[in-house]
Amino acid sequence: MKYQKEIEIYQNKLSLIYQKYSLFLDKSKVENKETFGVCIILLNSVFELFDSSVQILRLNHLESGGSLITALWERARTLEFILNNPEKRTKIYLEHSKLKKSPWTIKQIVDDIIECELHPTIIKNNQQDLLYVQYSFLSAIKHGNPFTLTSLRKFSNIENIKKHNLNTYLITFAINTVIECFQKFIDYFCLNELSKDITLLNQEFTKFMMSMDIIVPQIITANESEFKPEFWEYLQEITEKMNK
Repeated sequence: MKYQKEIEIYQNKLSLIYQKYSLFLDKSKVENKETFGVCIILLNSVFELFDSSVQILRLNHLESGGSLITALWERARTLEFILNNPEKRTKIYLEHSKLKKSPWTIKQIVDDIIECELHPTIIKNNQQDLLYVQYSFLSAIKHGNPFTLTSLRKFSNIENIKKHNLNTYLITFAINTVIECFQKFIDYFCLNELSKDITLLNQEFTKFMMSMDIIVPQIITANESEFKPEFWEYLQEITEKMNK
């Protein structure tokens, strides 16, 4: 797998912070045992799914790994969403009793995260669509989108995996998602010393991702009719910048 050594270094750094975060808890923030308990459940789920998905992707099982990362993304974004309004959303989470329906839709979660974390240089609607398209990409794998499933099978042989680096991309995506939600958890529940550690790791990993030279195959077909005009134009701008 391309960049395996570098990825393992960042994975180990992330695991070390996870192993020691309980030593840096802010006592004033963990007094609400219900909120802390719900967030711990979600955080542990995120890391369990992360460990499982990485192991599976290293075996080159792209479809299974992608499906697990979809669940990881859902847990991570739900944790971020709850931490934007902890007491109110913890209550809703604990009182939820419907088997076939989650307390919140993905759209509600995405809209709220963007509202609370607006990027200064990207239009709000584009930020929402960029986050939502992550979920669309992963869901296409999880739910067996016909074109996606066919492509994954095509790229699942060893030569194509080495050539196209799809497992490297998916693992990198998973690490980035975990870091983002873990930073939110640490900023809320932990002392500043640990917040500095996860912030530094986030910055280092972002720089690493930007420097990566990998070929990621197109496993989802998309056309203009599937997106709002302004977001489609934004995607074209990104593509042009990447191709320069």
